[in-house]
Amino acid sequence: LLGPSTGGLAPSPGISVAVPFPFRRLRALSLHGSDFEGQRLLPDWFGNLNIESIDVPGCSLGSPFKLPAPPALPNLKHIHGECATFEDHADGIRDRPLESIHFYIEWFFGGWEQPTLLAALDRAFMGSVCSETLREFRLQGFGKSLITLPECLRGLLRLEILDISWLAITELPEWVGEMTLVELDLSCTRIETLVSLRSCLTLRSLVLHITPLCGPSWEEYPNNSNAWAKCLMVPPRLAAPTNDVLGYMPLEDVPADEIIRRTNELMGISLALPDLRIKFGPALGRDPAWHARCGKYWTDDAFVGEY
Repeated sequence: LLGPSTGGLAPSPGISVAVPFPFRRLRALSLHGSDFEGQRLLPDWFGNLNIESIDVPGCSLGSPFKLPAPPALPNLKHIHGECATFEDHADGIRDRPLESIHFYIEWFFGGWEQPTLLAALDRAFMGSVCSETLREFRLQGFGKSLITLPECLRGLLRLEILDISWLAITELPEWVGEMTLVELDLSCTRIETLVSLRSCLTLRSLVLHITPLCGPSWEEYPNNSNAWAKCLMVPPRLAAPTNDVLGYMPLEDVPADEIIRRTNELMGISLALPDLRIKFGPALGRDPAWHARCGKYWTDDAFVGEY
């Protein structure tokens, strides 16, 4: 696609730049993983592509790629960005009838923080065209860039799938129960209560992998002569009071009040939403789901997995 250009955006009014024949049927485009040096290298006809899906580049070597605003790329429905900055694309997202957005950073809490992320989300979703059409939103790995669920997500009227894994969120707001979510992934967050989700009647799948609410796993625990032990991921106040991270300890050493707390949370939401299936994470090659009427306690070996 690279070649002489004036920016790769929508052509000037009254000017139509034809897309070369080999690219007229192109429906998906990935710019990720290349030594992409920015908008200036895109051809003039880039904005006239009929692509429905784009994988935007991450760390650029030159000027960063920014998703052009409509009318460029008129049929775009899906955006994926690995190691990409959401802020660079907020304006290009806002006025598009998108169906899915996935931004992903493979890092731990605080590994790559974007202080302007909240403002960018507001700009993309508050009163936008996208807020009326988006069905799937995955924002993974941004650590302490967000510590609360952004209010702007409340306005995503048709959202069914939400993934906020690897965000340093500690609680869910009450309004999350008003959303029309079908699938929710809270993996690697610090959420300890699910009360606000009990009124989300559409919810069918909840992932709690590596959270203060997940099930046990087999771990080689150093304090147990390096023997394998059935362990439980616990909040920082139990694992490492001086740190801000989750940790694990043998199930038999977990305080009784913590087991009771977790049982009450899991039973509470499962009984409130009988069709909900809760996944604690991969369990030795399987992907079992727990619910209150399955006939097994949430610490049963059937749900023991791997962290």
